[in-house]
Amino acid sequence: MVAGIAKYRNTDEAFPLDKKILNKIAMRSFLAAASENAESGNSTGWTWAIAPGLAKIHENEDDLALAMGHHLEFVSCISPLSTLAMGIVLALEQQKADPQTIRGVRTAASLAAEGVGNALIRWILIPMLLVCFGTMIESGAVAGVILFAAVLLVCTVALRFWALRYGYSRGTRAAESLIRNRDSLERAARIAGVCMIGAAIVLLGSNSDFNVWLQGVNVSYIGTAIPGLCCALVTWLAYVLMAKKNWPVWRCVLLVIIIGILMAVLGGVTM
Repeated sequence: MVAGIAKYRNTDEAFPLDKKILNKIAMRSFLAAASENAESGNSTGWTWAIAPGLAKIHENEDDLALAMGHHLEFVSCISPLSTLAMGIVLALEQQKADPQTIRGVRTAASLAAEGVGNALIRWILIPMLLVCFGTMIESGAVAGVILFAAVLLVCTVALRFWALRYGYSRGTRAAESLIRNRDSLERAARIAGVCMIGAAIVLLGSNSDFNVWLQGVNVSYIGTAIPGLCCALVTWLAYVLMAKKNWPVWRCVLLVIIIGILMAVLGGVTM
């Protein structure tokens, strides 16, 4: 039986996957990227991750073998958002769509999820956490490192579970929206990240600690919340100007530079 050419024997739509199966797939997705190789990418890990769903959907052994076979073709699932593509593919498998169609959607959706997911993590989440906890980490506080790692872990875990369920519930509609808006989403994430990092460079330099005695413990890191809030406001302002006022990117970058210079001057004066 050749993957992608034969069709499923049982074309009756399967019962929806329950939360237990979806949670199991989401947990398996953490190890999917460990199977990376030059020939088939992460296909082994991808197939292993969604195997519980495929086994539940395809009761016919030949259909299950066909599904497992074409999912072992090249696919990339390094990003936490890759579970969105898994959910989309499982929705198509449940509908017993043609394997050739599933192959095409899988390739397009996984690549789109990879690009958008990497942009969200690298350009928004990590810079935002560095803004919030950067001063604590720079001062040598172990709590800053722990908080940074803990929040990053919680966000990526939540993203995997949410993306899988969203992709599965929306199916091809989620795939069409993701593929259509991929470039726009990546561009928006990069712009937001550049604005956030640019503001953080200036604001973190003028950060001051506030000593508060709380329940016998000296806390000197409350000031770290101020740069994070200011950077969030600058990012929000850039978004409003570009989305609502149709400002070009260069004008927003220039505005961030001017705000940074003013904040540096004001910080120098107050010191």
